Amino acid sequence: MKKFFTLLIAFVFVLNITQAFAASVQKIEQYIATLENKLAAATTPAKKAQLRQLISEAQASLEQAKGTSSYSAPMAEEETASNNDLANFKEQVNIAIANLNSKIDGVKSKGDKGATVAGRAYISWFKDVKSGSVTPNQFNIDRVYVDFKKSFDHDASVRLTTDIGYESGLTGGKWNTYLKYAYFDLGNFSQHVPAAAFLGLNDVIIGQSPAHWIDFMQEYWNFRYVAKTLTDQYGFFNSADMGLAAKGSFNLTSFEIPYLRNLAYHALVMNGNGYKTKESNNGKDIALALITNPIDEVTLAVGYMAEDVALSSFQLDGLVKKLTAMGAYKFSDPLSGLVFVESASQQDSKEGGYSVGGQAEILDKTNLFGRYDSFNHGGADYIANIVGVEYNWGSNVKLAIDYQADTKNGADNSDKIYLHTRVKW
Repeated sequence: MKKFFTLLIAFVFVLNITQAFAASVQKIEQYIATLENKLAAATTPAKKAQLRQLISEAQASLEQAKGTSSYSAPMAEEETASNNDLANFKEQVNIAIANLNSKIDGVKSKGDKGATVAGRAYISWFKDVKSGSVTPNQFNIDRVYVDFKKSFDHDASVRLTTDIGYESGLTGGKWNTYLKYAYFDLGNFSQHVPAAAFLGLNDVIIGQSPAHWIDFMQEYWNFRYVAKTLTDQYGFFNSADMGLAAKGSFNLTSFEIPYLRNLAYHALVMNGNGYKTKESNNGKDIALALITNPIDEVTLAVGYMAEDVALSSFQLDGLVKKLTAMGAYKFSDPLSGLVFVESASQQDSKEGGYSVGGQAEILDKTNLFGRYDSFNHGGADYIANIVGVEYNWGSNVKLAIDYQADTKNGADNSDKIYLHTRVKW
């Protein structure tokens, strides 16, 4: 009777193993069929060679799977197999399954890596309530971004982002497409180049990339689809530029300095003309942002930029120099949200101002937001107010109704009610 139960257990186990291998074989065969279809549609020699290599590796895994699955159950005349033999057999089969799954995952990972495509669109409608307005109401596509990203080995990646918008400055006013970002990023730089570890260097970015301040502030003013940040709205900085950038951070907890636990930086050397025009002189803009979190809920940052620096002498006297600073506080009781203050100034000039804003979740998926700006631009004093309510229609769609008004040198300049949407994919 003991032998009978031993044989029964062996039979059930082998039957389950056979079914598992059959499923693995079927998965590999389906994967090979997919690769062969891609090979038939491939148009370049390099792509065809890559697909043939993947097919060859998959076929090798298939042969191994078929060879392993050909194991047959013990026959009646082998009834004398011991329990130890059965345990050894189970261990060998488990090892074979693990090796097979590893090869399948390896083959799939080689074939599935590709560029990701994402995007955002800002669409709005406004009603101008200012008396005598020549445009009482209007629908607009404010911006469309299409974003291509691709990761490589050794933590390298590339990004291309198009910026599509209506340009009133073009003859007759036309839609135009700009290349906003075009850069490659060498990530985890200090791990690959240990000599850079003392700099806390995380990323080296080459090409046209985000500048040091505007993208950072959009982490705290979360309503770019409603209005630009202060320094973006008044053209104080470019949001992207061509050049070389470095990002890094330091953990300072071991120094036990009160309220200085960490320090992150973003340093750049840029052409200085932004992403819509090419370089026009030999000077380069240099910029630096420093960010720290003295406590979990608080972020503090300062930024500095000098324009048209001669890299041969690095002489800063007489150049345009701009300074920015911000502070933000995130709260969760009784409501969740944040408040921030941002300031910007230009040395030896009245150009500059400040912004105070924030948001709070007043209902599920519903945020109340607002902002107050005071800024001197081009010799004129502007004061702007924004207040609105946002509803998150899932994770991809935001809807907002808001009111925006501003004055120029004390006189009404703009007075509008908006419906804003942001769609991302």
